[in-house]
Amino acid sequence: MSGRNDAQFARAVDLFQQGQIDAARTLCNQIIAVEPRHANALHVLGIVSLQKGEAQRGLDLIQQSLQIDAQQPFAWCNLGNGLRDVQRPADALASYQRAIELIPGFAGAHYSAGNAFSDLGRWIEALASYDRALSLEPHYAEALQNRGNALLELGRLDEALASYTAAFASQPAMTSALINSAQVLRKLQRPDEALQMLDRFLALRPGDEEVLIARGNLLLEVNRAREALESFERALAGGSSVVAQAGPAAAGIGSVAALYGRARALLSLKDYNRCVADCESLLRQQPDVAEAWCTSGSALFALERTSEALERFRQAVRLRPQMFEAHNGCGLALQALRRYDEALESFDAALRLHSSDLDVKYRRAVALRGLGRHPEAALAFAEIFEAAPNYDYVVGNLLHERLQSCDWTDYDRLRALAAEAVRAGGRAYNPGPYFSVSNSAELELRCTQTFVADKGLNQRASEMPALPVRPRSERICIAYVSGDFRDHPVSQLLAGLLEEHDRGRFRVLGISLQPEQDSPLGRRIKQGFDEFIDASGYDDRSLALLMRELDVDIAVDLMGFSGGSRPGLFALRPAPVQVNYLGFAGTMGTAFHDYIIGDRHTIPAGDEPFYSEQVVRLPECFQPNDHERALPQDTESRAQHDLPESGFVFCCFNTPYKISPAVFAVWMRLLAAVDNSVLWLPDGGADIGTNLRNAAASHGVSPDRLIFAPRLPDFARHLARYRLADLFLDTLPYNAHTTASDALWAGLTVVTCQGESFAARVASSLLYTVGMGELVTTSLEEYEIVARNVALDPPALLRLRALLEAARAGNSLFDTVRYARHLELAYERMIEAHRAGQPARPIEVAALAR
Repeated sequence: MSGRNDAQFARAVDLFQQGQIDAARTLCNQIIAVEPRHANALHVLGIVSLQKGEAQRGLDLIQQSLQIDAQQPFAWCNLGNGLRDVQRPADALASYQRAIELIPGFAGAHYSAGNAFSDLGRWIEALASYDRALSLEPHYAEALQNRGNALLELGRLDEALASYTAAFASQPAMTSALINSAQVLRKLQRPDEALQMLDRFLALRPGDEEVLIARGNLLLEVNRAREALESFERALAGGSSVVAQAGPAAAGIGSVAALYGRARALLSLKDYNRCVADCESLLRQQPDVAEAWCTSGSALFALERTSEALERFRQAVRLRPQMFEAHNGCGLALQALRRYDEALESFDAALRLHSSDLDVKYRRAVALRGLGRHPEAALAFAEIFEAAPNYDYVVGNLLHERLQSCDWTDYDRLRALAAEAVRAGGRAYNPGPYFSVSNSAELELRCTQTFVADKGLNQRASEMPALPVRPRSERICIAYVSGDFRDHPVSQLLAGLLEEHDRGRFRVLGISLQPEQDSPLGRRIKQGFDEFIDASGYDDRSLALLMRELDVDIAVDLMGFSGGSRPGLFALRPAPVQVNYLGFAGTMGTAFHDYIIGDRHTIPAGDEPFYSEQVVRLPECFQPNDHERALPQDTESRAQHDLPESGFVFCCFNTPYKISPAVFAVWMRLLAAVDNSVLWLPDGGADIGTNLRNAAASHGVSPDRLIFAPRLPDFARHLARYRLADLFLDTLPYNAHTTASDALWAGLTVVTCQGESFAARVASSLLYTVGMGELVTTSLEEYEIVARNVALDPPALLRLRALLEAARAGNSLFDTVRYARHLELAYERMIEAHRAGQPARPIEVAALAR
């Protein structure tokens, strides 16, 4: 090499070290033009190309250099660095090892070999390489830092902490080592020490954005979101105490990491609108940040903007198909939209990424429940219960899903566990399903209060301004709120009442939480309102504001906690008076339902402490009946329904999950006592049939004596077939409600066992009102005796049927107009108290003269 080239190359190296890489490249190219095999110039050109992002050209140039002179340890090391950049760690390792062969004491090569071993997940060998590098250069900060990473992967946390601490001591500008030390302290359950370490650094360098962000992330991990928010805002403001506001104006402030951190803090603090604004600001800068799409989705989901949330989660999945949180978010949104089959797919995708996540397993089980796949749902809940018996609501869901298929496996044990947990204030059972196993008004109150507290419903009132003072209207505006204004038992009961409301005194609105149904009953219900509002597209807040604009005086909750209900709407106080009525047979346990409508049988005197609402007692049965529904005709034959032409037909058309093992045992004894008798039940699917037939066989009763009735779309035919049965047997602790009214209207005698809660006393209220209190029993022993005596006494059965035939024309149970006047008296008393500025108080409605 000529002296001129030597001088040029020395100059090129000097320029390269000063960061003037373009000038260094120019000089090296000039050298190569004169001396094409100048190995050192080719080496430098290769390094420059790597730094310029020209990976393949850089690798080619360094390899050319090594073909000319293979004794270049630094070239081998730089070749390894380039190979690591293109994700070829095994080839990179071979290059580093060649460098070490040439200079065994080359600390940088040992360090780089450790990095390649780390890329390959060979943590023990990586640790050995870092240790060799440090034996040569004990204060090698990068080696100490990466040694800490290897130790962290190996679970040796204390040693990792020591290594990070040494790295930071060796190089105080290496904030990543400080941050890593704090993260290890967090893993060691020493978060206070971690924060103290970061705060000491920030006292000296208050504007360090990286450390401020790390501090915010640590505070979020330990649920100190308010302090985390302050840390991220300092980072966005460049370390000053000036708060950087969220929203479009923040788009150019600070780093994306700080903006994302603040969005997460705002999400934790339930400041959802600001969280969305921060995410949008971030995504305008970097639209490919999947985490921001996902966080935005979570905030929108909390704001009940579910369809928008779903799109955000889906965008996160598109950007990062392996993002667990995004798949889970899609599942949550789809489930809220009742798209259970798609939700199930999303939860399955999430579980492929984290197969042991109990929260997703639980949500998957809920999706199966929504699809009506009850045996699968029960198996899914059972898996969670076995792994975590105290997981929220799992024992109740497990038991209820088994009951949906009349699977009584572990019934007594699970029921006892649920009762014990509910009594202790545990999150064991969802309200509503608990009625099927409870039989205790006291425990049902505890169950609903626990659920309300868990969901934070009572606190939602603060999200809305106070109700405005309105001019007094001549007509009281009642809004009935439900998602069941369709072919549903509640609508069957309600239709006649809506038509009979006194329009001179009341304006009657229907707030439908589901799109209207184009069916005879759906159309009739819609026409029964002065105004029918499809509110299925409204979130809770928007709907509450609309109801206020409509000047609703009394909002009537027809759903309570039943499927598809919106208790959050009532939590926002859309009306000055709010009533729990008809669709939920028990207390809501809330601070925002003012009244519950019952009667002296469903809520007997002395039971008031078990209701969070003020009790309204109607003078007769609390349940309305529609006197315009079809009159049952003798148009059906037993042969049409696979019933024996002769013999006694016991019947129970209650939902199968209401059937308890104890009640079923009574039924089997009745079949044994009454010759040629059968039990007629609703057909709920193959699993129910199999389980109940097996249960019958275990009681020594032929399974053939159980006959299952398919669902009939024609309601008139359904009513008519009741007349083919001889005696309706009620369930306990969840009585027949609409089914008991249907049976009585059809002329079918009902025997019930009265329990201790609202849901367990509805049939007795119906029977007392219709004048058949002799068929109300208070124990299963008495229930069995009465049912058997009736079945074995044909004249008594004829007398009871004649009584029912007469009642259809003249009894108050079926007098819809009389019922409407009594209910309206209750509504007027509620409004009188409100307009007088008085709190809700118990109401006893006196019976009108006949």
